Order: sequence, then C-alpha cells, then structure tokens
Amino acid sequence: MHLFLMCFLKTRKGENIKHIKFSICLVVLLILFLSLGGISSTDISGDSQKESVEIQDNGDLNENMVLYENTTVSNNKKLDTVEDSHKNSKDTANVKDKNLKTASKSNPVPKNPETKNNKPDNTITGTNSKTDILKEDNLTDISISAEDLTMKRYDGSLFIVRVKCSNEKVIGKYIKITINNKTYWRPINNNYQANMTIYFGIGNYTAECSFNYTGYTPSRCSARIQVNDNKLKTSLKGNNITMYYQDGSSYFIELKDENGQALSNKTTHIKINDRTYYKRTDTSGIATLIINYAPGNYIIEGTYNGDYNHTGSSTRNNLTIYSYTTKMESSNITMYYANGTQLIGRLTDTDGIGIKDSYIRILIGDRTYYRKTNDEGKVNLSVNLKAGDYKATILFNGSRGYLPSNITVSIKVLNITSRITSYNISGEYGDDAILTAHIENQNGEAIVNGYVKVLINNRTYWRNTNSTGDINISLNSLYVGNYDAIITFSGSTGVSSSNGTLVIRIKPKDIMIVSLGATIKRNGTYKVEVSDYNGRKIKKCPLTFKINNRTYYRSTDNNGIASITLNLSNNLYDIIVTASKNYRSNTLYETIDIVK
Repeated sequence: MHLFLMCFLKTRKGENIKHIKFSICLVVLLILFLSLGGISSTDISGDSQKESVEIQDNGDLNENMVLYENTTVSNNKKLDTVEDSHKNSKDTANVKDKNLKTASKSNPVPKNPETKNNKPDNTITGTNSKTDILKEDNLTDISISAEDLTMKRYDGSLFIVRVKCSNEKVIGKYIKITINNKTYWRPINNNYQANMTIYFGIGNYTAECSFNYTGYTPSRCSARIQVNDNKLKTSLKGNNITMYYQDGSSYFIELKDENGQALSNKTTHIKINDRTYYKRTDTSGIATLIINYAPGNYIIEGTYNGDYNHTGSSTRNNLTIYSYTTKMESSNITMYYANGTQLIGRLTDTDGIGIKDSYIRILIGDRTYYRKTNDEGKVNLSVNLKAGDYKATILFNGSRGYLPSNITVSIKVLNITSRITSYNISGEYGDDAILTAHIENQNGEAIVNGYVKVLINNRTYWRNTNSTGDINISLNSLYVGNYDAIITFSGSTGVSSSNGTLVIRIKPKDIMIVSLGATIKRNGTYKVEVSDYNGRKIKKCPLTFKINNRTYYRSTDNNGIASITLNLSNNLYDIIVTASKNYRSNTLYETIDIVK
C-alpha cells in the first residue's frame, strides 16, 4: 500500500507517463494478492485431493501391474492401458500350469468397470478437512512372501507366493510374477497362495512378485529359483567275447550309477558292424544281446544316453567268432528196388551236434539232388534206382560259420518179387471195419511206397504202401451185405506184380431205440436215444418218425440222440420210430401227450 501511495504522489508532481504505467501494474498485482488471500484452506485441500487421485491412477502403470477393483477412475484411458498390457502378457514354453489362470486373450485379468456405487474405499472426493487427504490409513493391510526354490531342471516344482491378509476378498485377485523379463499372473487361491509350476532349464533365476490393488496396501517380494543338474554319473561295463558261430553266446552290459546301484528298465544301444540294437536293462541293470554273426572279428560298442536323473556312459569290447569244422555222415545201402529205402546223410559239427538249415548236394550217377538239413542236421533221399550197383556222394560246400565236408557211400539195388497178404473181414454195419493188405518181397521185407489198387462193389480205391508195406481202407461206406475185394499190386521195373482176393461181410447192427419222454409241450421237442447192447451211443443212425399221418426223417447226433419239433395242438398222439435196414432194432411205439 505504501508503495502504491508513493507512485501516486510522484504522478501528481508531473512525472512522465512511464511512471503512471508502472503504478497501474502495481495496483493489478495488489488486487491479485488480495484475491489469493481470500481462498480458504478448504479449497486448498480440495486441490490436493485431486492431485492425489491422479497420482494413484498413474501408479506403476508403466509396470503393467495396477489392477482396479470397485474404484472410480478419473482416467479410463489409463485403466485400458493396464488391461491391454494384461491381455498381452503370455506364459512362455518354460512355464506350464494348466490349473492356473494367466492374463491373456483367452483369460484376461478381470476388470471392474465404473458403476454408480463402485467407488473404492480410498477414493478422495475432496473435502475441507486435512484428515481426508490421509484417508489411505483405511487401506486393507496385505503382505506377500515367497521362499527361495531349489529344484531339478524341468521337474515341475511349485513356486508359491504366500499372502497374508485379513480380508477374504483378496481371494481371486492376481499376483504379478516376473522371471527373466517375462510376466505371469497367478490368482490367489483359497489357501491364500498364488502357485506357479516351474519347468526351467539349469540356471539361477529371480522371481519378482508384486500385489497392487486399490483398497489394499501394495506389497512386493522376491525369491531366488535355483535349477540344478543333479544327475548321477553312470558306468556301463561289458566284456570281450570269444565264441564259435551260433553257439548261443550273448553279450552282456551292466549299467550302474556312481553309488553302485543297478539301473533297471533303462534303454541301452548295442552297436555291432554298423547295426544298432536297443535293449532294456533288467532288474540287475543288465542288458543282453544274443550274438548271431558270421565268423570274424568285430567291435561292440555299448551306449547309455542317460536320462533326467543320470548321465550317459559307454563301453567298447572285442568280439571274435570262430568257424566250426564239419563232418558228413552216411552209410552203405543194400536194398530191393523201389522198396522205399532212403539214403540218409547227417551234417554235424566237431561236437557231433547236427547242423540245421544247411544245403546239401547228393550225386548219384549223372544226377544231382539238393536237400536241406532238418533240425537234426539230416537229409533224406528216397532211392528209386533200377537193380544194380551205384556210388552216392553227399557234399556240403560250407556256409557262414561252417567249413565244407563230404562222404561217398555205395548203393546196391536187388531185383525183387512181391506177394500180397490179406484176410477176410466180417463185421457189423457202422463198426468202422478196415480192410488191410500187406505187400512184401521174397525175403519177407515190406515193399514201401508200392502203388496198390483195391476194387470193392464196383468202386476202386488207390493206396500207397506205408513204411511197413501195408495199405488200409475204411469200409464205413458199405451197407449190409457180402462183397468181394480184389487187391492188385502192379509192380514196376525190377519189382514183380501180385494180387489177392478177400471176402467182406457186413451184418446189420443190433440197436435199441428208447424214448426220452412222452409228455411234450406245444412246439416242444420229442427225443429218442439210440445205443447198442453194450450201451455205446450210435451216432449218425437214420431214423423214421411217423406221427399224425406224417413222416419225418432224422439222424442221431454224436450223443446218439435224434429229435423232432412238434407243432401240434393239445392232444394225445401215437408215434412210431424205426431204424434203417442197416440196423436190427426194435420199433418204438408210444403215445405222446401235447400239453400247454
């Protein structure tokens, strides 16, 4: 005021116009000052509160972790920025937790839009009291903590953030976890924990955890995650092998850890001659490979590649396989022509054990025959030579693991005569009667593989004699009656022909027909049983059923039972059952009762 009066007096004394302008400026400043002096403390408090709200809205937005719940936000654009950040936050391939929600497009961090009655407890609306500016004292206290985690790589250990809060509404809210510049969101469960399954490789990591919701005190914590490679060292041991070809030897490798503990059910690789075999270890940690290689020298490489808990290991051994010397065995033959005698050769090793699946050549005269040894090392050749003397050479040219060998034997073929021996046959129908004839040479020796013709009842049967010179023909097809059988052996070069005749008599078979029940339900089955007088059931026996002026034909089954289904009304009926003429039997007369 004093300054204003001074300026005014100077103007009145005729100072220049510059002093007048200066005085006017001072008056304006004085008026503004007096206006400011009239603003109450209430107005100042209101401005401070407005600034407080903006600070709260901006809090940690650049960290993508501020979540708003039940709060009126003056800057909706900022909230959208936070939510978009949450939506863009994705788990990486290193973290797998199917049971936990993450902030992503498919599972965004939940947001609460503005509503009329949705103001946060700590929202400052502006009053004329300084106490309202400090209303953050009403925030719900919360603290989070996490313990350091030491784990094996990729073992899926659980990293746990524990929450301490008295307000159960904190359940379902999210904890932000940042590891290796990757951010993950995990909800607080009913146990007041936020869990995250870890699948990390070897290394040391720091997990930065934070909780920042309006209405709650912010809380942060950090923990170390150490991922170790706790693999046990392993040893794989094998031995050098010296063996003979296909002698049944096997290669064994034994897998143990550094503590001497056998490792079972582990896959090992055994490589021989550029071929790899995959074998699993047994309960003793041993993997086995049967050796089936040709003679020679080999390197065996055994390898175990390791697994999650064990390192790999390997071994290298020598394999030596020797060839066997062989021996061909056979005997001289004296035989009658075409009597089925066989030339037999046997291939063995030095221990007399037969060598199977080996190809053999047999040279007789100007012909060569090829055979393959069986499981006993034998080859057989049927000798079909004319009468005379021959040499047979049996050769083995050698094969994988076996050296060659051979032998030469003599074969003497004699001229022979033949004769047929047979006997008359008498039997009942269906008794499985068999015609038997024997063909032998003049010395009583069986003629083997002789071709024989048998004529019975205008029907011809052809048979070859077996190793005992016999033929057999079933007579089941013959009905009751008497038959002549003519047997002819036509002979061949060096063998005379022969023939013989016998009589076959087939008699009717004595049987009994017995009813198995005369009371039959409508659409039920009437059954009879057929047996001989020794109680043996007769199968395939033809029967005739006559009932209600109709005739039915049936045969017995393997149990001697024949049956018919009766579709008759309720009444009494007479039934007659008879057998065919090839059987001598009773005729069954019976009255049956058809009931409901």
